Amino acid sequence: MKRSSALLLLGVLISLGSTTSAQIPDLVELRQRATTGDAGAENDLGVAYLEGLGLTKNPVEAVKWFQKAALQGQAEAQLNLGDCYADGKGIPKDPLQAVTWFRKAADQGLLAAQHALGVSYERGEGVTLDFAEALRWYRLAAGEGFAQSQYNLGYCYHWGRGTPKDLVQATHWYLEAAKQGLVAAQSNLGYCFANGLGVPKDLIRAAQWYRRAAEQGHAEGQVNLGTCYAQGKGVQQDLVMACMWYRLAAAQGSADGSTGQGIVEQIMTKERIAEAKRLSADWKPKASE
Repeated sequence: MKRSSALLLLGVLISLGSTTSAQIPDLVELRQRATTGDAGAENDLGVAYLEGLGLTKNPVEAVKWFQKAALQGQAEAQLNLGDCYADGKGIPKDPLQAVTWFRKAADQGLLAAQHALGVSYERGEGVTLDFAEALRWYRLAAGEGFAQSQYNLGYCYHWGRGTPKDLVQATHWYLEAAKQGLVAAQSNLGYCFANGLGVPKDLIRAAQWYRRAAEQGHAEGQVNLGTCYAQGKGVQQDLVMACMWYRLAAAQGSADGSTGQGIVEQIMTKERIAEAKRLSADWKPKASE
């Protein structure tokens, strides 16, 4: 399971690579506040350095500001500092220190930190591997609506990690995360509907959830939706659409996408292959739903 790949800036979760100019802080005012010991400003200045928000990226400088804020008890900075220790960003990698800071933030109720601590226990990084303890932290964050923890909790129920297998609970938590736009949850939920795992088998709903993941660029969802079109399951059979979705997945390095593309192209005309190629070239991902 992945930690949520995000940094906390001004109390808002900003996904890596999705920052817009409107999110770049006023650096002069921010630096003034940070140098006077404002913990929130110290954290935000650290994020600016780490992400290159109006500044040249400088992970070492980012860590310096995260440390200042974290020592004042600023929960977002504690999480961000833990993330730097976990990944070796601007400071030598140190899983023990990462967990120390995750726990400080988690104990303050920061959902992303609770999730990160759960991942640490699930991986055995900085702590003894303990699926039950991972599950406990996921439950805390999932119950408050943290999508990635909802997905991870569903995964634990699905495969019996830290708890007996419970496919009804698995699909419940996949659904909660899927409704928030988490593509992995949408794809897994589609799989559950396709195979009657924890829910009545429903090929139409399976295809609908695969589509939501696929349209956001999720390779596994694209493969699964391609298969729906190839086999006419939950949608009308359409080899052009099947080939398009397989091509998109293959372009992301999916071996299953490449295999599916090869299979359907064997029974397609050159004209239809050209149409699928054109559709895949013109395709653009949709925003999260």
